[in-house]
Amino acid sequence: MAIERRIAVLVVAFGSVAAAISNSFSKSTSVDPVGPAKYPFIISLIIILLGALMFISTIKKKDDTENAKDKTKEKPGDILKLAITILVGIMYIYLFDKLGFIITNTIFIFTMLFIFEERNIKNMVFYSILTTLILYGIFKIGLDVLLPPIPFL
Repeated sequence: MAIERRIAVLVVAFGSVAAAISNSFSKSTSVDPVGPAKYPFIISLIIILLGALMFISTIKKKDDTENAKDKTKEKPGDILKLAITILVGIMYIYLFDKLGFIITNTIFIFTMLFIFEERNIKNMVFYSILTTLILYGIFKIGLDVLLPPIPFL
């Protein structure tokens, strides 16, 4: 079994466990008729679906060993990029409550674009702000999630 298939099976198993755990949550409260179990259950179903799609795509894909070997070779800066990404992720978590969602997320996305070699500053600023605004709309307006405000406004 190829590594991609094993990962797909693990993703489906993880989604199944998450769905089972979310079923143990209370179904609804007097404040929220939807209840705390709905969103985790929906996310777990999405994870299961994506894992299944990943498994199906590995079956359809022809194993070309030469191309697979070339794609999996590490490049000299890959480990450094991984370390910087982890460090930036830790800084994101630390600064999230202090700077608020909008500022922290914009800086995080800008930094990630820089790490992964986007050098057009206009694109970096545009995509950072656009992605942050879209995510803000999804979480704040669509899902009504309480996000930390900008502290100095």
